[in-house]
Amino acid sequence: MDEWRAVAIDTLAGWAAGVVCTVAFQPVDTVLTRQQYEVRAAGAASVVLRQGGLWRGTAPLLALVPLQNALLMVGYGAGERWGRGLGSAAAEPAAAPAPAAVFAGGCAGGLAQSFVASPLELAKVRRQLWQPAPPVGAAFRGLSATFYRDVVPHGVWFLAYADAKARLEASRGADDATVPVVAGAWAATVAWVVGYPFDLLKTRIQGSPTPLSLTGAARDLLRREAAPGAVSAVAVLYRGLGLKLLRAVPSSGLNFFAYESAKRELEARWAV
Repeated sequence: MDEWRAVAIDTLAGWAAGVVCTVAFQPVDTVLTRQQYEVRAAGAASVVLRQGGLWRGTAPLLALVPLQNALLMVGYGAGERWGRGLGSAAAEPAAAPAPAAVFAGGCAGGLAQSFVASPLELAKVRRQLWQPAPPVGAAFRGLSATFYRDVVPHGVWFLAYADAKARLEASRGADDATVPVVAGAWAATVAWVVGYPFDLLKTRIQGSPTPLSLTGAARDLLRREAAPGAVSAVAVLYRGLGLKLLRAVPSSGLNFFAYESAKRELEARWAV
């Protein structure tokens, strides 16, 4: 397969999947942002419903989230193709990709899209919390937390997806439409367990009226809301994980289903 054509297919398929997921799951994301910055899910949901705006902040997301997803899928596709070469001396198309290459591709995609995600999510968080837009010089506030949330966890995401996909295809067949859905849902669960605390801290940094470092945000959160002891600290850092998974698990399944479907269609049209 021509490498540039493969990159174009990954880009377009990832972009299309990003549009679908953004529109479908924005209301849950709005409630989650409230919960991460404030206190309880029920209180956050009631505030959003009272004020309106379940799709508040969607416009900037539709402008850039598909681009984020395209960058991620380009990284995944490149890692998968590289990994197939490493996994087979003959570089046969059917060879299973080497896990390290898939992980590296996911990390690379996560790093690239972090520079898009950070200013985008800053604007989204401020809108969802009904706060004024940040000054221009603060466009990358929360970037360090975004790196921690998006680089290694995206490597984990794609690695878990590739592994689950291979296992499911072995038992159900490569043409089973549920394979990317189930594999994507599982991958999101694993990845968010790894990266969620940094997502919570990122939201607090971006929603704060004053600048906060990553360590400063962690200290402030634990001082305000955690009781003494490691168990309480972990519970606070994972507050809202259930709601995040409520969005991320089906979103990831839909994302990979849309991506794989669009990719197959594009490959057929372009006779890859």
